[in-house]
Amino acid sequence: MKRNIIISTIVGTVAILGASLSFAEPIHAIPTTAPLMKELTPATTSANSFSTTQQADIQKIVHDYLISNPEVLMQASQVLQRKMLEQQKTKTMSAIRQMDLSDLLNNPNSPVAGNKNGATTLIEYFDYQCPHCRNLAATLDTTMKANPDLRVVFKEFPIYGAISELGSRAALAANRQGKYYAYHRALYNAKTQINEQLVLQIANQLKLNMAQFKKDLNDNAIAQEIKHNQKTATQLGFMGTPAIVIMPTKGDAQSPIQFFPGDTSQANLQKMIDAVKS
Repeated sequence: MKRNIIISTIVGTVAILGASLSFAEPIHAIPTTAPLMKELTPATTSANSFSTTQQADIQKIVHDYLISNPEVLMQASQVLQRKMLEQQKTKTMSAIRQMDLSDLLNNPNSPVAGNKNGATTLIEYFDYQCPHCRNLAATLDTTMKANPDLRVVFKEFPIYGAISELGSRAALAANRQGKYYAYHRALYNAKTQINEQLVLQIANQLKLNMAQFKKDLNDNAIAQEIKHNQKTATQLGFMGTPAIVIMPTKGDAQSPIQFFPGDTSQANLQKMIDAVKS
């Protein structure tokens, strides 16, 4: 019995730690660890079976063990993260196959870069203030150059509040003048935080029609497009940014589909692209 409650306490500690180490910046709270505790904790374990002194002794044993073997926490949290990642992948893949794929692939309001007639499409949900998205932006640029048949669809998905939404509205306003990708990269390359001065400065540098840009910046249709992206992201169960979906441009629910939540390497992106093509 004593061994069971020690195991239970360690598992609980690891579950809480692992749940806090999300693979990407969280949008919603990480699901409660209660189901994991129920799954992993022996049914016979009960703290009420021990006196206050015995519980204190057990806590000290666990504390000393974890202090002496901290790698156990890291190893267990990594296993838990992988399990949560696979669970999200399964849930999202199922949701993708049940939704209107034309909205993901061919929504006319979603900016497109790379080969606009490419046979393979990569869809990215992202936020300009997300450091993982910033890292991925350069990787995507290199990946597009290495895959001339790749079409990339961008889904503006601001999750960090008003500043992020300002960046998204500005990029979509630039899209109306055919300068989306240049504006998109300029926002990521900016040395300062997004603000009104910056979004106007980039528009000037790209020689946009400033009167039209300012008008589009506050166009309700652009605000509605952002809300639409937020809605579909919720339907797909995205827990953070970036989130990547890769599939054939003319695909359907039976087509090969790849999904990955979070930043990733060019090698992994290429692996997913090749898997969709095969």
